Amino acid sequence: MNYIKPCEEDDIEIPPDDKLPKVVYRNWLSDRHLISYLDKADHECLIDGWLEQEGLGWVVAKSNVGKTNFIIDMAYHIASGLPWYGNKVKQGHVYYFALEGGKKGIAKRVMSIATAKPQMFDKAIGRIHIDRDDFDLSGDNDTDRIIKEMKANPNKPSMIIYDTLSEANQGARENNIDDMKAVFRRLRRIVKECNCFVMVLHHFGKNIEAGGRGGSNQFASLDTEITLEETDDGFSARDTKQRDLPKHPKPLYFQGKEIELQNEGGKKFSGIIIEEGEASSPRHKTAQNFVYEVIKAFNDKKPYELLKIINEKEYKTKNDKPMDQPSLSRYLNLLLKDKRIGVTEKGTYYPDPT
Repeated sequence: MNYIKPCEEDDIEIPPDDKLPKVVYRNWLSDRHLISYLDKADHECLIDGWLEQEGLGWVVAKSNVGKTNFIIDMAYHIASGLPWYGNKVKQGHVYYFALEGGKKGIAKRVMSIATAKPQMFDKAIGRIHIDRDDFDLSGDNDTDRIIKEMKANPNKPSMIIYDTLSEANQGARENNIDDMKAVFRRLRRIVKECNCFVMVLHHFGKNIEAGGRGGSNQFASLDTEITLEETDDGFSARDTKQRDLPKHPKPLYFQGKEIELQNEGGKKFSGIIIEEGEASSPRHKTAQNFVYEVIKAFNDKKPYELLKIINEKEYKTKNDKPMDQPSLSRYLNLLLKDKRIGVTEKGTYYPDPT
């Protein structure tokens, strides 16, 4: 008698609930069970419309745009329960792994909150927990340890933050798909077993339009992506991915404000806080990046040659018109200012001058 081994991908018909076998470690859910779950579940967000109570996300930006200031400000809003720039917040404990930068830098950021936003600082006391010890997501040891500690902790986490992803996975190769799949699998374990939102800080790759550094499978693993882009006045924050929440049509705008701090010994130094700012165009724009990609693909071209190539590629502006020479000149100047391109004595452009 021929025996054909079933394939794991074969369709399997699931019997009714009362006929299901008692399979160890399996919890089969019927459609009615799932629909009734929506009537019972607590659907309050951690930050209304931005972050669910459970999930995995990252804040992604170029270096020195303001990721750490942004996430510390968000952490204090969650810990205090005060609205986050017009959005309702569910108060809870925040555990922040400050893995990048020195202790002094974190202390100055905390003191800046205490000085400029004392009400928020006072309401958050006892709910902000900062750790500077190494944390390695490239193996199971630290993941197991944090889950065990959080389950035993009476102050259950609402959010766990890793600043930054690269510092939290030093044993993993960032561009290796299998290594990073394992890292994100561990992050998901923390989300599921600690019943909280896990947020990591990450950097853009060389091509900003391609998103955070590393493989596309990382982006696919996220529930929420918040992208920070530099503006003339500070930076913008846009939720560029939401798995189950609607994305916001417009970004939030922030400006950095320098304030004077003073320690108990009377020594004065400066700190930075962020405040909501006015709408301002991000310096990084799709058109600007399009010009950069053309320069990368067609090296050593003059502006009129670049313009011809761009419009032969049927690039359209927001007004559905071809790019003109003044617009190209503006984008070239911005790319030169950001040191993403260089110009030769002949007036031709080339990528990556450094």
